This record gives sequence, C-alpha cells and structure tokens, in this order.
Amino acid sequence: MRQFVVVAVVALLCTISRCAKEDDEVKALLTAGDKLLLKGRSSYQDAIAQYTQAVNIQPENVKALYRRAELYSMMKNHGRMSGDLEKVLA
Repeated sequence: MRQFVVVAVVALLCTISRCAKEDDEVKALLTAGDKLLLKGRSSYQDAIAQYTQAVNIQPENVKALYRRAELYSMMKNHGRMSGDLEKVLA
C-alpha cells in the first residue's frame, strides 16, 4: 500500500508539471469519465471506456492515463493500473 501511495504522489506531480495540451474531444471524454465514476461501481466500465478513448486520441495524456489507473486500482486490477502508471512516469 505504501508503495502505491508513493507512485500515486509521483504520478500526481508528473501530471502537474507535464500537462499535455488537450483538445476539446479529449476534455469532453475526461469529463464524461469523471461523471460516470461519480455514479458508482455500476458505471466503472463505462468510465474506463471514456478514459480509454481519450488515451487512444492522445496516448501521452497524463490525466487520462492517471485517471484510468486510479479507476483500475479501485477495481483491484493492479496489473492494468501499473501499466498506466508506468506510462505516466515514462
């Protein structure tokens, strides 16, 4: 757990320092994913789909990767979470 917290803090710092320019479509997808996330567990897969679409458009988008990693963590899918966090830190 401690290791995850450290990785999460580093990822957050990367997000702050390396915010990619986002187009309107990516912003809309991130907003849609966030709204779905707030609906609860029944909407997690739909939120993942929104974040994934954003990543497909902008593969280096740190916000999309981090939010998807955070959601994977909530879903106990640590393999996919780690993959996204590794991309954030790269």
